Amino acid sequence: MVSVCVPFYVVDKEGVEMTLNCAEGFEENLRDGDELVLVDDASPFDHKIESLRNKVNLGNAGAWNVCVGESEGDIILLSDNDITPFAWRAPMLKALEKYDVVFPVVYNESIAREERHLAGECFMFKRSLYEKIGPFDEGYGSYFEDTDWFKRVQVVGGTLGIAEGSHVSHKSQGTFSKIWGPEKRAEVFNKNKSRYESKFGTEYPYLNT
Repeated sequence: MVSVCVPFYVVDKEGVEMTLNCAEGFEENLRDGDELVLVDDASPFDHKIESLRNKVNLGNAGAWNVCVGESEGDIILLSDNDITPFAWRAPMLKALEKYDVVFPVVYNESIAREERHLAGECFMFKRSLYEKIGPFDEGYGSYFEDTDWFKRVQVVGGTLGIAEGSHVSHKSQGTFSKIWGPEKRAEVFNKNKSRYESKFGTEYPYLNT
């Protein structure tokens, strides 16, 4: 059973449409027994989206932990709400046989380029790994909360890899760009970078091949 978890915080009608597009895209590839969990970060437009869990805005880390707690699957996929999924289920499950955390091939719409990287916009792992590693560090909120968790996976010998044959499209900063200006994003980024490096130094996760 795969649990697809999508946290969202929408601030305008475009955000509602973006979230619905993401959810509908994942639903098209769900199988019997799979589930889609939407976790609302108490956005002002939450009344326009069905099947919500009304939660306080805790940033990505907090929302991800809520997602994992509310889901039931043995395998979990966490996705930003500005992702449009195409091919994901079969190739990511296949890659999960080799790696502990797997990432799709991402087309970044903001730079019109395909990327194979370790990022929290979309990734899959087994629930047993989450139970071993522990929850996402909510001290970050957003930025580096994904990097921190991926590094903790590697510290215990876990592996990270790309699911070749998968494909999703990412708007990138689909929400952040509307709620935080460049200065605020830079401030949070630098603060969380310092938090990460206080824990792990300047070693960052890398792809295992």
